[in-house]
Amino acid sequence: MKTINLLLVVLLLAAGINSPIFAEISNVNIYNKRIPTKSAEIDASLYLTVYEPADNAIHPAIVMCPGIWEYGDTWNLYFPPFTPEFIASQGFVAVVWDPRGSFMANPSGVPFMSLDPKNYGIGRSYPSVPPSIIVLNKTLINDLYDVITFANNMDNVIANKITLMGFSHGATYPIIEKSVKKDKRVSTIVSIEPIGDESSMVDLLIGNVPIIGDTLVNLSSSIPENVYDILWELLENSPLQIMGLATKYINDIDCPLVVVQSEQYHAAVSATIFGGRATSPGVSLYNAATNVPYKLLNRNAENAAANELIDFFPSPIWNDGELLCDYFINYVKPVILQYSGNY
Repeated sequence: MKTINLLLVVLLLAAGINSPIFAEISNVNIYNKRIPTKSAEIDASLYLTVYEPADNAIHPAIVMCPGIWEYGDTWNLYFPPFTPEFIASQGFVAVVWDPRGSFMANPSGVPFMSLDPKNYGIGRSYPSVPPSIIVLNKTLINDLYDVITFANNMDNVIANKITLMGFSHGATYPIIEKSVKKDKRVSTIVSIEPIGDESSMVDLLIGNVPIIGDTLVNLSSSIPENVYDILWELLENSPLQIMGLATKYINDIDCPLVVVQSEQYHAAVSATIFGGRATSPGVSLYNAATNVPYKLLNRNAENAAANELIDFFPSPIWNDGELLCDYFINYVKPVILQYSGNY
């Protein structure tokens, strides 16, 4: 029996020796924290989970930002084995947070939905639209600033070398925080499936409206092109969504940008029907980033066609956590470490 067990261990080691999933994660400390914030002059507390290597050494920190209406644990739900524990096993302090308006920030249910940020938070409502996308609401950006402050002040973190990494909406608001706050503490931004160009706004404003959105999509083939052009111009120039367009802020960013794109039209599905103007938001963001010191799009595929990106990540990224682990080790981690030490 001992011989069989030993053989099994050898086989497992052989199979996993080059696999990031087999990385040692047993020496990771995990603990929860609540931090106070007066963001937007509203007293509140933010819920954080910290994952850190248990070696008492100083490490770079990565603040992990969840997507639209999501909470921190969605990293474990959507991306395994690409989880905060995996990030900590790679030598980083991972700080995961629950934005106000996320489902976790409203454990008592949804008594009502509101645009007023004073109504967000523990036991209250969540916004009828994601904060910072449609209304000019700086609460989310201020909250993220406070989370960065917490991470930056940790004794085992390299100060002023914070990486912001998020998916979907969480890949968008870190760019806006960096731009609006001129936050020099942020040394790298990693955007996984970002939203935040005009085509994703079409989807958010029209395609995702229950019943109405479906009706408009079904009728869209009969909408004259000049009518669609008017709609598009309104969306591009509307001040209502100024906080939601990452492409409007990306040229204010002075740190490296890593974009991971798999779905061709993530959060821009209906825009392919409305006039056919959909873009791949990640590619749009990458192309718009002209002032960053370094940028990476998947395998640094300059001007890569969308189908080439899909070939690299063959399905939505949350179905390819193992591939994302490999990609992080081989391509993303070296960038973070380089700019954590030199930027």
